[in-house]
Amino acid sequence: MNKIVIPLAVLFILLLVAGEWTARYLEFSNRDRVLLAGSDLLLFISGMVILRWQYSALNSGNPHRFIRSVMGGITLKMVVFLAAVVAYAVSHQG
Repeated sequence: MNKIVIPLAVLFILLLVAGEWTARYLEFSNRDRVLLAGSDLLLFISGMVILRWQYSALNSGNPHRFIRSVMGGITLKMVVFLAAVVAYAVSHQG
């Protein structure tokens, strides 16, 4: 499992650094850097949780468990990001 997590963590850190390097462009185009980093962190954490879930399902003897974990993971990510978008829209109304 660590062979999978370490490259993803390195990629996440590189993307955060790239986001900070482009901070001038983000501020010029009215993008919020904290919001961008927070959404990246949310995606990374949910991805790691779902990856662990799918990895354990893949090692089980039941092939249907893996399919359920993939579909459940996709649904979970969609619900989390939908809630994040709604929370952002409600907090920035006006």
